Amino acid sequence: MLFALLAVVLAACSAKPFEYRSQTEIPEGPGMFTTKEGAVVLYSDKDTKTARTAAAAPTPADYREFQDFREFKRWREANRDSAEYREFRDWQEWKAFRAGKERAQ
Repeated sequence: MLFALLAVVLAACSAKPFEYRSQTEIPEGPGMFTTKEGAVVLYSDKDTKTARTAAAAPTPADYREFQDFREFKRWREANRDSAEYREFRDWQEWKAFRAGKERAQ
């Protein structure tokens, strides 16, 4: 008993004063989901807006590549029934047949 009393007295002497705050009060400072200003930020468009517009701007090389692709699509549609295209499709079928035959062995 004397030992417990001595421990309480020593602990009381070394204790620093503290500011009491009720458990029902909101503590100061940022919380788990809030910033220093106290606002909850789910999505911020500040930093990404300039990066997105710079990345989205097409360059002249990109536009030229797009034009070349569009021209290729027109050429492909116009030449779909040509002899070269039919030969190419036959070659694709033969290659698929050969690959299937090799897998079966």
